[in-house]
Amino acid sequence: MKNDKSRAGSRRRGFLTSTGVLAAAILAVSVVACGGAKSTGEVPAKTLQSESFVVQVAEAVPTKIARQARVSATIEPSRRVAPGTKLLGRVESVTVSVGDFVKAGTVLARIESRDLEAALDQAQASFARAEAEYENARLQHERMSRLHLRNSVTDKMLEDAVSAFKRAEASRDQARAQVAAAEAMLDYASIETPISGWITAKSIEAGDMVQPGLRAFVVEQTSRVKVIAKVPEREVSGLAPGSPATVEIEAVGWSREIPVSRVVPSGDSQSRTFDVEIDVDNPGFRLKPGMFARVIFSRETVPVLLVPSDAVVRRGQVQGIFVVDEQSVARLRWVRLGRRVGDQVEVLAGLAAEEEFILEPPALLRDGSTVARRGSS
Repeated sequence: MKNDKSRAGSRRRGFLTSTGVLAAAILAVSVVACGGAKSTGEVPAKTLQSESFVVQVAEAVPTKIARQARVSATIEPSRRVAPGTKLLGRVESVTVSVGDFVKAGTVLARIESRDLEAALDQAQASFARAEAEYENARLQHERMSRLHLRNSVTDKMLEDAVSAFKRAEASRDQARAQVAAAEAMLDYASIETPISGWITAKSIEAGDMVQPGLRAFVVEQTSRVKVIAKVPEREVSGLAPGSPATVEIEAVGWSREIPVSRVVPSGDSQSRTFDVEIDVDNPGFRLKPGMFARVIFSRETVPVLLVPSDAVVRRGQVQGIFVVDEQSVARLRWVRLGRRVGDQVEVLAGLAAEEEFILEPPALLRDGSTVARRGSS
C-alpha cells in the first residue's frame, strides 16, 4: 500500500517538474521576442525623434553671382582651302600625302601639260613677231615725223605712218596678252597650296583624270584655330566681340579665358542656334580641328541661394536639406539643385531665403527630430 502511494507521489512531482520547465521555456521565448530590437542594437524611430541633436545651423541668404551659359563647341582651323584645277586632263604626279605639312606655294600635284606648253611656245613666237613689227612701225613713224617737219613728205604719208604704228602697237599688246593667257593655263597644270598648313584630304592619284572645279586637296591652317560655339537664341543676346568667355577642351586638359572674336548675325533656323567664334593661338598644334570644346559665357549678375555641399543629404535618387522650424524641429525638405560653385551648390527649389538649415546633419538625424542649435553662421 505504501509502495502505491510512493509511486503516485513520484508521478505528480514529475508532472509538476515538466510543467515548470515548459513554462520557463515559454517565458524565455517571450522575453526574447519582446527584447529582439535591443538585441540587434537598433534604436526605435520614436526614440530617434524624441532625442535632441546638437547641430550647427545657418541661414539661407541670397548671393549675387554672375549667371553662366555653358554651350558645346567645335574646333575649326583658322583657314581651310581646297586647291584644285581649271583643266581637264590626266594627273602626271602627286607629291604629297594626307598628314603632310606644306608651306604656301608648294606644288601638290601636276597635270599633263604638253599641249599647254606648245600653246605657250606659239604665243611667244607670235609676240616676238608682233614686237618686231611694232619696232619697225615705231621707227618709220619717227622718220616720217622728222621729214614732215622739213616738208619733205606729205600729210597723207605721215598719217599712214601713224596708223601703221598704232596697228603694230595693238598687235603687240594682243600678242602679249595671248602669252599671258597661255602662261596662266600652264600654271593651272600645277596644283599649289596658297597657305601653309596640313594636308587633311586628298582625292586624286597619279593617272587619274581630273576636271575643272575638282577639290583635289584640303589644306588646313592650324597654327591658329577657331572655337565655334553653338549658342541658343535665348543666350546670344548681349554677346558681342570682346565679351568674356572661358574655353575648356577636356581631351587635352586645356582651359583659357579668351574674349569673343565674332558673332555670326544669322542663326540656324532648325536648331535655333547662333555661331559664336573665338580665335585661339595654337602653338605646338595641340588643339586639333574636330575636337570637342565647351565654352562658358559670363552673363548678368543674379541672386541665388548657395548652401555648402555637405549640408545636402541623399536618399537614393533624391536630395534634401534639413531645415529647422520655430519649434526647433528638423524637417527634411526635398530640393532641386543646380550648378556647383566651389564647395557650395545652388538650390533652385525647395529652400526659401532666410530659412535656417542644418550644416553637416548627423547620420541618425531624421525628419521630426528635435535639435539644439550649437551656433549659426
